[in-house]
Amino acid sequence: MPGTRTAPTVDGTPAEKAVSISFIDHTGDERSIRLVLPATATDAEIEAQVAATVALSNASNWRVKVEQLYVGAKLASNAVAASYQSVYDNIVVLNKQSTLVTQQSYIPAPLSGLVLGGDVVDTGNADYVTWRDATVALLGAGYAAVSARYTERREKNDSVPA
Repeated sequence: MPGTRTAPTVDGTPAEKAVSISFIDHTGDERSIRLVLPATATDAEIEAQVAATVALSNASNWRVKVEQLYVGAKLASNAVAASYQSVYDNIVVLNKQSTLVTQQSYIPAPLSGLVLGGDVVDTGNADYVTWRDATVALLGAGYAAVSARYTERREKNDSVPA
């Protein structure tokens, strides 16, 4: 049985926005900072804040990400206490384009039925296949799921074909 969803439906009416500003310094170290904003924040207000932040930094700003946040009740009691219950336990799927551009997608705290003995991902599981195909479709043309692995903090176990 999966955990309970309290997040509202993604319908174009977010509760909040967030802006993430990514920097790289002269040594190549990267960092992103994030600020949660009211849903009414305008592009102009966000741009003014980003520009003001960049003007105060020696690092190079290379990415700005604006997100719509759909927020529900944050209740640990809604989570299922079962195997693989930690949000640090993940199924990680490597998605790759023919140009070798890659992007990973994650299932945090996966249901125990998705991970077989030996911590192998059950890539034949119908719910997993639905999620994988929806993720590839969302990533866009040219992406394909290449491998899937179960990991804790992305440091554990072998990849298997997705």
